Amino acid sequence: THDHEMFVDEILECAARKAPAEIALHCGGEAVTFADLLARVEARVDALPARAAPGDRIAVLAENRIEFVELLYAVPRAGMVLVPLNYRLHPEEWPDQLARVEATALFAELDLLERFAGRLETVGAVRTVVDLDQPAAAAPELTRRTTPARSDQRSDADLAWLLFTSG
Repeated sequence: THDHEMFVDEILECAARKAPAEIALHCGGEAVTFADLLARVEARVDALPARAAPGDRIAVLAENRIEFVELLYAVPRAGMVLVPLNYRLHPEEWPDQLARVEATALFAELDLLERFAGRLETVGAVRTVVDLDQPAAAAPELTRRTTPARSDQRSDADLAWLLFTSG
């Protein structure tokens, strides 16, 4: 039970508790259970403070992949805001979006990063770029959490995701 409205990442926590062995998602021939997805999210939560601070906006530029789903839950769980960028946009539009939200970190697939072709340097707020195709970035080390992500350190008013729309 929660003494607040449920945070988006707590939906995964509940699913992992109720049906840990059930498949949460299939992607690229890999099946991930709810328990495994939660463990992967926790590993990302543990790794995020080395790349950004609470309240920071973290952009992700990727097609459908497991790491994208991990970031959907991990970034808000770490007290940060996830900003998914549309990989179908023209690469000239990505720097503007990164600048508008003042993203401090960008997680992206290598081929999409290469489409930036020098434009990323024009986005002053981005301090960290993580290539999701690198093994360490794709699957951070699963370690036992030393300090849990605590709901009481967050507010119901905190943003989880910041989404651009077409309209």
